Amino acid sequence: MCFGRIAAALAAIFLAGCTSVTPPESPSLTNGTGQAGNVKLSDLKTRAAEGDYFAQTHLAWHYDTGKGVPTDPQEAARLYKLAAQKGHSMAQNNLGQLYRDGRGVAQDYAEAAKWFRKAADQGNAYAQTNLGWLCEQGLGLKRDYAEAAKWYHRAAEPISSPLTGYKTPGNALAQNNLGLLCREGRGVAQDSNEAVRWFRLAAAQSNDHAWHNLGLMYERGEGVQRDEMEALKCYKKSIEAGNAFAMTSLGWMLENGRDMRRDFVEAANWYRKAADLGYAMAQNNLATMYREGRGVRQDFISAAEWYRKAADQGNAYSQATLGWMYEKGHGVKQDFTLAFEWYRRAAAQGLSVGQIGLGLFYYHGASVKKDLGTAYKWLHLAANQGNSKAGEYRDALAKEMTVEQITEARKQAADFIPEPEAAKTTQSHSSVSRP
Repeated sequence: MCFGRIAAALAAIFLAGCTSVTPPESPSLTNGTGQAGNVKLSDLKTRAAEGDYFAQTHLAWHYDTGKGVPTDPQEAARLYKLAAQKGHSMAQNNLGQLYRDGRGVAQDYAEAAKWFRKAADQGNAYAQTNLGWLCEQGLGLKRDYAEAAKWYHRAAEPISSPLTGYKTPGNALAQNNLGLLCREGRGVAQDSNEAVRWFRLAAAQSNDHAWHNLGLMYERGEGVQRDEMEALKCYKKSIEAGNAFAMTSLGWMLENGRDMRRDFVEAANWYRKAADLGYAMAQNNLATMYREGRGVRQDFISAAEWYRKAADQGNAYSQATLGWMYEKGHGVKQDFTLAFEWYRRAAAQGLSVGQIGLGLFYYHGASVKKDLGTAYKWLHLAANQGNSKAGEYRDALAKEMTVEQITEARKQAADFIPEPEAAKTTQSHSSVSRP
């Protein structure tokens, strides 16, 4: 098997299609801290010192957010805990979010879950949403999509007061998150129509992530009739709130849309706006535009810079492509050691192209000791994802191996569990809850 021909074929895999990566839906999100009312700080301090847990919660919020006082998350945590121990649900929720985010206290998801649950059991919709998110992500609790859906549903459902008749609209973040579970069929039956219903409810409350997710449903024709113009309206609603996910989706539609006129220059502009906000997928797609010279002047150096920004955030597509660029010396100084490392990180996340690159490095012994068994393992994993080229390479490699070597390599492949880097990063949201 000629490594030169295979390396050339690997380049073709990266360059085929010349398209950016399809942007995902907006993620499940968590709530932020509680908001205090219009009470004088001096009065709050006096009442808090006297043990008034409402005052303790409000004063903690000031220290938490830096409104009227210097930010002091440690003091916020102390005050929240005093009120939380007395049963104040918003103090419990906000203490939970400090543990979740590691502000003022050591990050501790299990402790966060404990306080969220105490507040959730009292009917606090923000805590119910936050607890659902921990269940969904498997942070501090065993991952349980059905349990996540249960808590999201409790927070999301609009409720009418039997006394006043006033109808609360339900928690918008919970509605968005429940819509995502319905769309993917996680913890609930897959139901695109139900997903659209929840996204609409959240969007009606001006939730920018819900507007983005609703736009995706229109663009893909899931739960609604496919309509790129309606998707465009939804994306623009989301973009008005500065949503980087929607900017990226709009860029994608301008680059690849079927019903609207494609505009690579405008697509690159939207990718750049989202990339400047730090969104890894937008950085990856902008890098691809630079690599291919679409909408911008071809520039491998700029492509490598944007790929690195996304790769450093755990974007597997950027990691694999950056590995290829280091292997070829495109936009960076050729470096097989760095190429191997970037392929390794992408492969560990389960990306087939990264697995092919890593497998070929092991076969060729480039910057690593030649190992036919490990090479076979990675090529086999990529082939099992439907990558026909990986299957061809694996089968060619098998001719140089014994039956025992192949059996062991297949066993190692069967034991492989992808570890997405992005999943290690928690998502938070700036929406406020009120004590």
